[in-house]
Amino acid sequence: MAINKVLCFGDSNTWGYSPITGQRLPADSRWPGLMATLLGEDYKIIEAGQPGRTTYPNSPDFGLSSGIEALLQEASKHQPEWLLLMLGTNDLYPAFHLSAEQISDNLERMIVELGEHCVNQGIISPKVLLLAPPAIDETGRFGQHFRGSQVKSQQLVGLLEAKANKLSCAFFDVNSIIKLNQQDGVHLSPEQHKQLAEALALKLTLLCE
Repeated sequence: MAINKVLCFGDSNTWGYSPITGQRLPADSRWPGLMATLLGEDYKIIEAGQPGRTTYPNSPDFGLSSGIEALLQEASKHQPEWLLLMLGTNDLYPAFHLSAEQISDNLERMIVELGEHCVNQGIISPKVLLLAPPAIDETGRFGQHFRGSQVKSQQLVGLLEAKANKLSCAFFDVNSIIKLNQQDGVHLSPEQHKQLAEALALKLTLLCE
C-alpha cells in the first residue's frame, strides 16, 4: 500500500505550546505525533507548526508572521497527499482589525495560492482538510491579548465550512470536541491534543478509504 504523506500546517496549537509550562510538548504528546501513532505505518505525518503564524498579516512586535511562504515551501519539499490546515487564531490579533469574513477569505486565498503554486511547480496539489481552530476564551491569560475577538473566533466556524464546500475541501470543526481552558484561552491542553489526534485520525481514515 502507498504511504499517505500528511502535512500538518498551523500555529502554536500545531507546534505544541503547553498552556501549563509555556514550553513545547514532547513529540508523543502533540496531536500530529499522537495521530501518527494512531494511523500507523501507512501514513507519514509531517509536523509544520510555528508559534505566531498567521495566514498573511505580520506583527513583529507581537511575534506574529505570515505563513504563506512557509506553506508553499513545505508543499514543494514534501509533496504531501493531504494538507491539514489549522490557522486563523493569530489573525484575530486586535491590531490587525480583521473581521471573521476577512480571515476566512485569507484562508481561501492560501488554499488557492497553494494550488496555483503546485501547478507552476509541476507537482500534485494536496487534498485539503481545513480545520476550524478552537474559539478563543478572552478571560484566559493568552486570551486577554485577543480582546474583542472571541465572537469573531466563533463566527469562523461557519465561514470556514462554507469555504471548504466552495473549494471542495474536507472540513473539521475542532470546536465540536474541544473547548479551550479558561486559564489560557488560546492553547490546547495535553488532553485536548489527544482528543484532537483521535478525531483527526478517524477523519483521515474515512477520507482515505
